[in-house]
Amino acid sequence: MKKRIMQTFSFALIGLLLSAVPAIADIKIGVAAGFLNPLNALIAEYDPDGDYDWTVTYSDMTTLRNNIIAGFNSPEHESPYDILLSANTAIPKFFVDTYPQYVLTDDFDYAVGKLVAWSFTSAYDISSDPQATISSYVNNGNTVVTCTLNGSYGQAAMDILGPDGYAINPNNIYHEAIMGAVVADIMNQTYPIGFVGNAQVCDVGTGSYRSTGSYVNSTYYTYSAGDHDTSLVQAGVDFIRGGQDTTTIADFIKFIRGQSPYSELDGPDVIEDYCYDLPPQPQE
Repeated sequence: MKKRIMQTFSFALIGLLLSAVPAIADIKIGVAAGFLNPLNALIAEYDPDGDYDWTVTYSDMTTLRNNIIAGFNSPEHESPYDILLSANTAIPKFFVDTYPQYVLTDDFDYAVGKLVAWSFTSAYDISSDPQATISSYVNNGNTVVTCTLNGSYGQAAMDILGPDGYAINPNNIYHEAIMGAVVADIMNQTYPIGFVGNAQVCDVGTGSYRSTGSYVNSTYYTYSAGDHDTSLVQAGVDFIRGGQDTTTIADFIKFIRGQSPYSELDGPDVIEDYCYDLPPQPQE
């Protein structure tokens, strides 16, 4: 009897000690595929010791949006992600306006992306007159590659290539499902000219595009104001989920945005390292 009492006490003590150990926060993020590398860098900077359990799902924006709506309609009635980092402002605003009961705080801007025309070979120089080069290239029966129209960068590319832009025949435009496949197509010259996001060709940490090593023959053209402006303000939104660590979620968003107690040397500096511009700082 005495031995059994001691065993019961030992188990109870172990249970008490385990309950005193704080649980590792499990933070789930849905992110636009083109922002995956900057997000991984942000997580590494914010959590260098791995104190939190991060689950990152990356895809095109249509898929992420549908995943969230499916979560609202599931038996759990909640988003599969604590945070959505979108490649546009429309989808976060859609959730704030249409599903406010599921939104934790509000939507927020965190980066400004650019559409980049890119050629990996010296055979095509698109750096000065991309319309003439691309039109000539296509008129010779060639195909340019972009992302799917489900993604913001694919839609931006079609603003350039469509009837109000270069008026490229749709048969000469190939759409890949994800940005990584577009990059691979251009690099292996399956399609020597294509359209990517700025982060895909950024020489990380310099604020400019890659121009050395295997990229020495690359040429780029960034579409900016007055020339088919494709500045893509990227916004995020956080959602209510059962058992989530709302304090850490709010703190990570502050880190991304450089809000107190953080600064532009924290998350915003990482974002600029990947050739993004920053949105105007919100009033705190």
